[in-house]
Amino acid sequence: MLRPDGRASARKSFVFLVVGMVIFFLGSFSSADVPHMISYQGKLTTASGGCLNDTVQMTFTIYSDDQGISDEWTETQTEVVVKEGIFNVLLGSVDTIPTAVFDGNVKYLGVQVESDPEMRPLKPMVSVAYAYRAGTADGGGGGGGWVDDGTVVRLEDSTDQVGIGTSNPRPGYKLHLKDDAGVYLLFDHSRDTTWILGSSVAGNQSFYIGQENPFGGMSRLRIMTNGDTYLCPATGKVGIGSTGTPREKLDVAGDNDYRPATVALTNPLGIIEAGEVLGHVRFYGADGGNQIGAEIRSSAVEEWTPGSSAADLRFLTTPPGSATPVDRVTISDDGNVGIGTTTPNASAKLHVAGTDWYAGYFTSSFLSDTTHVIHSEYTGSGSGFSPVAVYGKSRPADNRGFGGCFEGGVYGVVGMVAPTGSNMYYGVRGDVRGGSGTNWGVLGYASGGGYNVGVFYSGGLEGTGTKSCVVKTSQGPTLLYCQESPENWFEDFGEGQLANGRVHIELDALFLETVTIDGTNPMKVFIQLEGDCNGVYVSKGTTSFDVIEFKGGTSNVPFSYRVVAKRKGFENKRLDYTPAGENDPYLYPEATERLEKEREKGQIE
Repeated sequence: MLRPDGRASARKSFVFLVVGMVIFFLGSFSSADVPHMISYQGKLTTASGGCLNDTVQMTFTIYSDDQGISDEWTETQTEVVVKEGIFNVLLGSVDTIPTAVFDGNVKYLGVQVESDPEMRPLKPMVSVAYAYRAGTADGGGGGGGWVDDGTVVRLEDSTDQVGIGTSNPRPGYKLHLKDDAGVYLLFDHSRDTTWILGSSVAGNQSFYIGQENPFGGMSRLRIMTNGDTYLCPATGKVGIGSTGTPREKLDVAGDNDYRPATVALTNPLGIIEAGEVLGHVRFYGADGGNQIGAEIRSSAVEEWTPGSSAADLRFLTTPPGSATPVDRVTISDDGNVGIGTTTPNASAKLHVAGTDWYAGYFTSSFLSDTTHVIHSEYTGSGSGFSPVAVYGKSRPADNRGFGGCFEGGVYGVVGMVAPTGSNMYYGVRGDVRGGSGTNWGVLGYASGGGYNVGVFYSGGLEGTGTKSCVVKTSQGPTLLYCQESPENWFEDFGEGQLANGRVHIELDALFLETVTIDGTNPMKVFIQLEGDCNGVYVSKGTTSFDVIEFKGGTSNVPFSYRVVAKRKGFENKRLDYTPAGENDPYLYPEATERLEKEREKGQIE
């Protein structure tokens, strides 16, 4: 019969013929956005048996029973085209069919056309629809079997296991692959970069393994864990971090400037005792043996407790003719470095212990007046103490050893002081104390084919002992002593002879350049007659003097003279005070004990 609008009105008396149902599995091998649907075809006729040609509204319902009491899914398609009685629809195209609908039990399909009652009897959905669920996998291992959720195929029961090549998967493992030939898992793909294994925690990417082929056919394995990439190329090199192509057998890169590359070696022991080795880096030969060429090792120097984990770091190498590494360099827990010793001096940042000619050997090829092959500098400040920048000590036995030995092209030793105050300062200080032998504070020695000077000084020469000259005599080396004077005089000697009772003497011109002779600083002239006469007197000038016989005598006797004049530039020097002798034991023997105590306390040099 026809509706008032001219469209056919379907009745229960219509013949309804199910032509077929086909499931389309649209999951991970197609588009994840397309739901699972069932292709359904039928035929509608009028009450008189004629084929319907119209567009009608149809409602489809899936029931779990043949009476239509318990429905599990339903949808209405408003415009179903019927031509020559035949219609085709996709069940699930309006409302997705839940996977749980097909649970292994028989389901029934109800069909309603327009407002007519739902057709009876209900049509059972035959086995072809159950391709919607992989029934052949159900029941494995006693669990629920495989379930297809549309975009995911999974095991229905969380206790289910999968065994490939074995019917008895190992307990506790979700997947157990076994192959007696040794090939457990093979991934075959055509993309250059494909993640082929992965896991996640709480939905976050945490572990992926993939294969790359980005460099002209070179295959490599790539593992990504939270952004870190590990590369194992066919070259046998391993890169950790974003290293691109590894440059060495192991190439470790940090994330950025704030997280540099870090390698951790962890001792698994629960309690770390003093002396416990925390970790090694060892260098072996290529023969596969256990001989070690070198080693880097760290050990605890105390029992570790929360907040206290002191350790040292040692570098070892194996000497020739041995297979056992020997300690070479040690960095102690306080940061001191020992070379040739495992116990660096606690007060020294660098402690070098040698067993051959040189404990240390330093060279430089930089040509400059400011080149210091070894530079030692005290950088602190303060008064009351005198730190030593360089200290040398060599005392193998009494009368043996040099505290320092220096060889230069101009100066063997240069002592310099840059005073900023008004204290006493010493460019070079020599100090010998004790014993019962002969002590020299400073010994200077010069020899050669030219002009030799053992000691040269610029400035004054002061001392509380004697100034002596050593000469060779029949008694052996003998001392001759200098005359001392309260003023600074230069003197000259000469000879002359009276002619008719007088003579004029001109002083040596070079001598006159060294002295001052004027009205304030007259010369002193001493005459020694060498013949009989009335006696003589002297008439002095500034560059010469006259010798005249008394009483108008006319003698012609010879004589010798001595002329003394003030040294130029030192005319006013007389009995000056010097602070250098304040604590000198020669002048003040009672001060010797006090000075020794102060030296022991480090208050003076």
